[in-house]
Amino acid sequence: YGCASLKNAPEIPDSVTNVDSMFYECTSLKNAPKIPDGVTNLFYMFKGCTGLLESPLVPATNLVSGCYQHMFDGCTNLSTIYASFLTTPSDVYTEGWVTGVAENGVFYRYKNASWNVIGNNGIPFGWTIQNL
Repeated sequence: YGCASLKNAPEIPDSVTNVDSMFYECTSLKNAPKIPDGVTNLFYMFKGCTGLLESPLVPATNLVSGCYQHMFDGCTNLSTIYASFLTTPSDVYTEGWVTGVAENGVFYRYKNASWNVIGNNGIPFGWTIQNL
């Protein structure tokens, strides 16, 4: 949290299940760590990481309340996101999760996802959608 000079994130052990706010305001962070499959609390994880260009794969297929809220909020250079969730994004799960990301980018969505939410709670406006 707040490590402005951190450029490369350390590996997150598979035993960790909660990483909320872990890299909040780490403005120099360029490389995000792999997120372990069992992690369900990622709210505010990368908020304000202005150096981040690409997200790690967001592994959960079924979202739980609050899990991705404001996750990439303020990541002004983030232009690639990988998301495998099937749950329809909404204020309950992904409130503001992509607020303030780059104006153009590519959103990789799990091919079986049937949702098409555009905006700060889903896929950023103006981004290209590709299947994972």
